Amino acid sequence: MMAPYDLYALGAAACWAVGSVMSVMPSRHLGAFAFTRWRMLMVAFMLWTVVALSGTWRGFELHHWGVMAISGLIGIFVGDTALFAAMNRLGPRRAGVLFATHAAFSAALGFIWFSERMSLQAFLGAVLTLAGV
Repeated sequence: MMAPYDLYALGAAACWAVGSVMSVMPSRHLGAFAFTRWRMLMVAFMLWTVVALSGTWRGFELHHWGVMAISGLIGIFVGDTALFAAMNRLGPRRAGVLFATHAAFSAALGFIWFSERMSLQAFLGAVLTLAGV
């Protein structure tokens, strides 16, 4: 039996895959910048609604707002705009192949910047992933 967090991870991966396929035409029609802007506005509205209804905003400390804003700007706005611009230029299939290598790039940057080390099993998994791509 799968643990709940395994199901959450599977659901997140499925949403990511479906969202990528569904976003091809709107991203091409609107352009990467406009598509990302509309997408962020819709997601912000959904998040604000959930937070307002659940009342969880009361536990959010003031000093976290700046970190959250910078994270959203760099991680979501810049990253998603680059993602959809690449997808518009490469097409969804080739972009998907490129994005499948993100874990290997993350591991390499972790090795270089943070002196992180991989186990042999993790390294072999990364090699197999890159070979598959």
